[in-house]
Amino acid sequence: MVAQITRQPIQRLLLRSVSAVVEVVDVRMIVAIAALMLAAPCRSEPPAPTETDVIAYAKQIDVAKLDSTLQTQPIEEWLRSGPMRADRLDWQVSDCDVKPDYKEPSKGYPLCAKIVFQRERVSGWIIINVGTKRQGVAGPPRFESAVATTKVGEVLRSENAKNLSDLPHVMSKLLAEP
Repeated sequence: MVAQITRQPIQRLLLRSVSAVVEVVDVRMIVAIAALMLAAPCRSEPPAPTETDVIAYAKQIDVAKLDSTLQTQPIEEWLRSGPMRADRLDWQVSDCDVKPDYKEPSKGYPLCAKIVFQRERVSGWIIINVGTKRQGVAGPPRFESAVATTKVGEVLRSENAKNLSDLPHVMSKLLAEP
C-alpha cells in the first residue's frame, strides 16, 4: 500500500512534466508554422523586374509581334536604321502612362517600356506593354501607343500613330511641314 501511495504522486508529477514539455513543444510548433505561413506568400512573388532587364528585353522585341504588317526585326534596329531613322533613342521603364483609380489587380499594375525618340526636329514616344509590375516581363509584348510632335512656328503639333507601322508616315508628315 505504501508503494502504491508513493507511485500515484510520482505518476502525477511525471504526467504534469510531460504535459508541460508537450505544451512548450506545441507552442513552439505553432509559432514555427505561423512564421512559415506568413513567409510563404512573400517567397511566391518573383522579385520586381529591374530597369536594366526590362529595357534589355524591350530592345530585342520583334516589331512583327507588335504589328503584323511589319517585317521581323528587333525594334531598336527598326527605330535606328529602319524607316524611322531616329537620331536619338532614350529607353525607360514606364507605368504605361496609366494613372489608376482602382485597386491593383492580382497580377499587378501594367509594366511598359517607353521609348523616347527624336529625328531632326520631330520627337515623340512609343509605349509597349511588356508585362506587370508583380510578374515582371510576362506574356507577349503589346503596342500601346505612339505620339510624334514638332513645333511649327509657335504652335506645337502632335499626331498619334494607331499602329507602330503608321509611325514612320506620321513622322515624315511632320517633318514635311514648314
